[in-house]
Amino acid sequence: MADFSTLNSTDVPRNAKSPSCNPNNKAELLRKLHNIIELTAEVDLEKVKEYKDAIEQGRYQINPKNIACKILDFESELSE
Repeated sequence: MADFSTLNSTDVPRNAKSPSCNPNNKAELLRKLHNIIELTAEVDLEKVKEYKDAIEQGRYQINPKNIACKILDFESELSE
């Protein structure tokens, strides 16, 4: 899973309207985006097929409590 902790709202200048914004900021942002892309896992199509089949066949059980906990964890990470 990608680590977005190094990218925050201050990485993108609020007044970045055109190519006239600071090239150094652009370079830094591009480096961070490149790092995020490198950390992002490729899609495992076999695993996707397994989940799709399990859902279609009713074998995949959804745990609403687990989903809620994951959402809350994600929200708390965003607010840090």
